[in-house]
Amino acid sequence: AFPSNHATQAFAVASVIASHYDDRPWVRRVAYGIATGVGVSRVYRDAHWTSDVIAGAAIGSLVGHTVARTNLAERARWRVAPLLERENKGVVISMRW
Repeated sequence: AFPSNHATQAFAVASVIASHYDDRPWVRRVAYGIATGVGVSRVYRDAHWTSDVIAGAAIGSLVGHTVARTNLAERARWRVAPLLERENKGVVISMRW
């Protein structure tokens, strides 16, 4: 079936992991290496054509990067911090618009 769902999922997860570890290039290589291994195994086992895997990898990468970017943008808007005053103790939640 076009595209390969296994490749789509593997590359989506790899993209999210790689996006969160920009400062560690080895994490990016390992994540995409495992995802590539998933795609190669699908072709090797005759479960998909190469074009199915490439399309799945492209879709998964796009979705993964989009999710990671959206998540980082949302984190920048929300702030959760402890409130440690003498009279009031608790948690402060704030949001920027």
